[in-house]
Amino acid sequence: MFHLLYSNSYSQSALDENSTFRRLSARKKIKLQEILKFGNSGDNETILFKPRELIVSKSAEYFVYDQDDRRIKRYNAFGEYTGYFGGKGQGPGEIMNSTCMKISPEGNIIIYDYNYRFSFFSQEGDFLDIKSDQAIRKYRVHIEGFTPVTDTTIIFKATMLRRLKGHDFESTKPTEQNSLLYLGRLNFSTSAVDIIDSCEVCQVFVIGYYMVSKPFPGDLLWGLQPKGTIVTIDSHEQFGEIYTQDGKKLTQFPLDIERIPVTGKERDEYFNDESMQKFNVKNLKRYLTISKFKPICEALFIDEKGYIMLQGRKLNRDNCEYHVYSPEGEKIGKSRMRYISEDAVFMGEYIYDIVRPEDDYPYVVKYQIKY
Repeated sequence: MFHLLYSNSYSQSALDENSTFRRLSARKKIKLQEILKFGNSGDNETILFKPRELIVSKSAEYFVYDQDDRRIKRYNAFGEYTGYFGGKGQGPGEIMNSTCMKISPEGNIIIYDYNYRFSFFSQEGDFLDIKSDQAIRKYRVHIEGFTPVTDTTIIFKATMLRRLKGHDFESTKPTEQNSLLYLGRLNFSTSAVDIIDSCEVCQVFVIGYYMVSKPFPGDLLWGLQPKGTIVTIDSHEQFGEIYTQDGKKLTQFPLDIERIPVTGKERDEYFNDESMQKFNVKNLKRYLTISKFKPICEALFIDEKGYIMLQGRKLNRDNCEYHVYSPEGEKIGKSRMRYISEDAVFMGEYIYDIVRPEDDYPYVVKYQIKY
């Protein structure tokens, strides 16, 4: 029988039984029943080619950003295609390679793209407004994702690549390059930017004109709790942190997740990859610093009550370990469940996700959680 884990400072009576993740942690294994699947059949207009973002509205409509044609495709509660908005371009209401799409508390859809702007749409597809990212971009960072607090304030994640001082791009000598990951708040009305948290992740190495990703990179995971506080996790560290939106740290909590070493076989597989063979592998092994451990978790989710769930190690091809914490960061328990992507949407007893099989078109799936 699976037992819950409680600290002495967090009593069982204080736990919220209405929390989705609280209920998940009370089971050793969670079964997900697929009850809806769509997007992988039809014609070129209705099918999903490169879906990147998924939104599920309160009225159970689906909005999927398809990077292939730069359209936001809309489906009803039964998965039936009902139209699109957006489209490739640089004009008002047009999109160039989006990096993130979210829905605001006011119900508007906000999408950020490589036009370096935030475009606002109604759920009916009407173009509403454009907001510039200039206040953030002046710090020479690249926006990777955001979550709206209101239509005028967002929490954003951005990356700053350090410049390579003195690197000769004609050289064959490898050079490591670090990314600085920032989490901040932007107010569109005042253009005020506040940094909340940051971490440094060694992500790429450069050799000549090539930039190649290093294996097992870390990341700065984060999520917004219903009360407005922000949870951050450096995926290579064994603790999480909770901040206010003005950057005040409220608490730091231990993750209590086993660290998984990187094996010699996994290192060899990386260097034996076809993309690595163009370089001098022995030279690379001598110069590069590769992490001894895999990231401690790969995704962070927050439910309707503010409970925190971290996606840990993969147990087999289909299942992962999931760790649940209270809104204040106290470990409650863990369970195993089918692998879901970092963009999965939890709504009550349902999980919505994008599945990207290697041998077929991607599709949206709706799971019912079976306790």
